[in-house]
Amino acid sequence: DTIPGLLESDPFNYLDFGCGTGAVTKMFVDRLAETNGLSIAQGFGVDLSSEMCKYAGRNLPNFTIIQGGAEKLAGVKVIDLISSFFHTLGHLTDQELTVFFEGVGRSLKPKGLVCFDVAMQLQVGEHGYSKDDVDQNKQYIAYHSHTLDGKVVSDESGVPIIGTERMFSEEDIAKFTALGGLKLITCKTVQVEHPNTNVGTINELVVVAQKL
Repeated sequence: DTIPGLLESDPFNYLDFGCGTGAVTKMFVDRLAETNGLSIAQGFGVDLSSEMCKYAGRNLPNFTIIQGGAEKLAGVKVIDLISSFFHTLGHLTDQELTVFFEGVGRSLKPKGLVCFDVAMQLQVGEHGYSKDDVDQNKQYIAYHSHTLDGKVVSDESGVPIIGTERMFSEEDIAKFTALGGLKLITCKTVQVEHPNTNVGTINELVVVAQKL
């Protein structure tokens, strides 16, 4: 709801980082069009997976699909809006996050926007997070990967696949967005169901920041 009122251009240039199959990207831009009458001038999708890029090319035929990681942002200029959904940034290292946010700062037009969501740093007592975890500065949550019907996903040897995801404090968000010369517009705490149903609900941070 924050984004339409802050976008400076219509039509606007848009990039989705970690676009996957492009299905969620399409839902997002369709919603902006249906509810706010906003349209895309140029669209870009970035994803590490060559397979995901193939699907994205089919789902987003008018987008330029780029295979790669955060370093690819340096080659895309004059963007009005960058998004990254479903905790994509939680799978980047601190070095990659630095590259991402510095790239966002270079890619956005003045007053351009970036929006993303990440898992919020657990507090003691949440999901078994302990004082020892705090003392050791543990920033990653680990979980078994599950199918939609709740079955544990295993590799070819039958060993369960463990997923990990970085957690972020509000201080982390302020530090990383500052790397791109970005001003925080909103950093909202939202309770959501984790994709792994055995984890249950977690808090996430939903962030909108603007290029100064």
